[in-house]
Amino acid sequence: MAEEATSEAPKKGGIGLKTIVVILMMLVGEAAVIVGVIMFLGKPSEVQGSGLEYDVGAEGEKPVEVPVLHEKFTNNSTGRIWLWDTEILMQVKMKHQTGVQEELESRLAEVRTGLSSIWAGAQHAYFNEPGRETLSRQATAYLRGIFGKDPTGEERIQAVLIPKCIGFPADY
Repeated sequence: MAEEATSEAPKKGGIGLKTIVVILMMLVGEAAVIVGVIMFLGKPSEVQGSGLEYDVGAEGEKPVEVPVLHEKFTNNSTGRIWLWDTEILMQVKMKHQTGVQEELESRLAEVRTGLSSIWAGAQHAYFNEPGRETLSRQATAYLRGIFGKDPTGEERIQAVLIPKCIGFPADY
């Protein structure tokens, strides 16, 4: 009776050696196909970067950076006062540089007030954008309104750069 019980015991389930060998062969075959396709297609073409080149004869067309200000602005759009240590530069063409610098010196208080109001009214998410696109766009529009266009109708301010805008809570 004891012998009958042991002989009728169910086999233990599991993956057989045959199944493991078939799966390994499939994996090796798949790897061989992938390597073969990659070898057949060859390496990717080389990429060559091109820098910005300016016409030597058009020296007045080169962009130059004019520092606007380096201030600490406040913002409390989150209900908490934040101080933003900010540096702002304008990118202008070399031919407009002296005129823009003179205008900036004569209207510096107006420029500081306008940029301060942009920072004070900005949403907190604007400061967390990787390139600060919204703040740059608003500052560019404001400064273009201040400096206007040259006699040919070309904007004097090409872009506004914000290389530094570090915020920290002011209530500590």
